Amino acid sequence: MNGSISQSNPPNIRLKGAIYLRALRFRSWIGWLFIFGVGSTLFALPTYNTFPISISFSSITAAIFVVNQYFDRKSDTLNPQKKNLPIASGELSIKSACLLFVSLLTFGLFVTATVDFSLISLFLPYFALWIAYSIPPFNLKKRPVLDLFVAGVGSGILPFLIGLQVSHQLTMDFSLPWMGSKYQGVCLCVVPIFLFQVSSHIFQAIGDYEADKEDGINTFVVKYGRERSAKIGALLFFISFILPIIYGLFNLYLIEFVYWYLLLFLIFSPFIIYLLNLFRNPIKENINLLLRISNRITPFLLASLYVCIILLRNLLI
Repeated sequence: MNGSISQSNPPNIRLKGAIYLRALRFRSWIGWLFIFGVGSTLFALPTYNTFPISISFSSITAAIFVVNQYFDRKSDTLNPQKKNLPIASGELSIKSACLLFVSLLTFGLFVTATVDFSLISLFLPYFALWIAYSIPPFNLKKRPVLDLFVAGVGSGILPFLIGLQVSHQLTMDFSLPWMGSKYQGVCLCVVPIFLFQVSSHIFQAIGDYEADKEDGINTFVVKYGRERSAKIGALLFFISFILPIIYGLFNLYLIEFVYWYLLLFLIFSPFIIYLLNLFRNPIKENINLLLRISNRITPFLLASLYVCIILLRNLLI
């Protein structure tokens, strides 16, 4: 009997571990981690504390997604793409989900405070903004336009700034001759990042349209409709990709990166055109196709782009 019990435990442990890993929803925020990486690399080579802070960023972000699943568990059961999430499906109990949330948040803040306490000032608003997005009485996800603003700031600007401050690229000492141009460069960078993340959020919300509408969640897409939202999302997507080229034409900051960006833009232009065509026709089949494409290629694409950024940073030193 003892032998049979010992043989059954490892599969149960692996199954439980797989459930916890699915609850982290890594594929949903890998783009946020990439933006953090861009911020930590764009102006300087990664420092010794980049890796531990990336771990804390990942831990806190995973905690945000766990708490979001907790408050969305009812509407997620109505969503064909989210009904199998561990909390919505009942695979992960409420007690276990709360324990996972507290553990992830505590670990992330502890690592941040240990490695670089000054970054707490960025992590706290990052966490607070997403909590306000998910939980009552704020429920910013149910407030059209505000939901897009939270997406752009919370998944774009703040991860970029956190990455940037890993190497302390920004200070308030404007007596330094290079600070003016550095802030200008940061401002130019955050605009396309903001627009791209807003666009991404719109198309994610289009995929959730039926479930959100049935559950009475008045998102931007629910209020303005899928077709109009898709056109706005496609426009923002296009602007976010074309802005760095416009920066180059006007000889603005980071001109050396613009040339490399133009090369990448030309290489990926057929794929971008293909996505824009799908965006313009936001039927259910196209949205599902976009999600399948994203799940398959996004991790590899972002990893490759990050390696390219590091190589360029080494070449441009």
